[in-house]
Amino acid sequence: MAELGEQGIDASAALDGTELVPWQLDVHTTRVSYQQLEKLVRNALRLSRDPALALRAGLRMRVTAYGMYGTAVLSSATGAQFIDFAGLFARVNGPLCDITYQNDSAATVCVLTPVYWSNSTEDLHRFSVEFALSAHLTIVRDVLGQTFRFSRVALDYAAPRYAEVYKRLFECPVLFDQSNCRYEHKPYIGALPMAELRT
Repeated sequence: MAELGEQGIDASAALDGTELVPWQLDVHTTRVSYQQLEKLVRNALRLSRDPALALRAGLRMRVTAYGMYGTAVLSSATGAQFIDFAGLFARVNGPLCDITYQNDSAATVCVLTPVYWSNSTEDLHRFSVEFALSAHLTIVRDVLGQTFRFSRVALDYAAPRYAEVYKRLFECPVLFDQSNCRYEHKPYIGALPMAELRT
């Protein structure tokens, strides 16, 4: 909503058809269904002048935005513990994508699978993955430090017209038309100290 607001788009227009009103988004007890979320995303895609909206919106998702889940993440003693916790309890927040971590000596791989929008040619599928990718980057940097980087990003859809934004944002090779959506980064070997700055 904040990204749309910066474009001068009224919150009521973005929420049209969701049966939600703007003040409800500031109340932690408000529940939002996936049907409401889909309507909101469709509205956002229709109203926004920025095709990379989801990538920019995900960057706003600091670890503290996740309430008790975020607090638990910040309580992890090591980076490896954080990854284990995140993979185990990610569904608590009603995410746009399910996540699965795979670890070996060469890389840690996080596979992102949209929860409801599995057709890779649909805008909702791409929006879900873009939001998840940039949100993950922000959250992991909050927890492990600002030097964290993806080493590679792979996506199961064709390169959008703004593909250059991916490369600038993720600072690594970005591959399109792949078998699934995933990002890779250097593996955590042993105990990894958490970042000192908790945002």
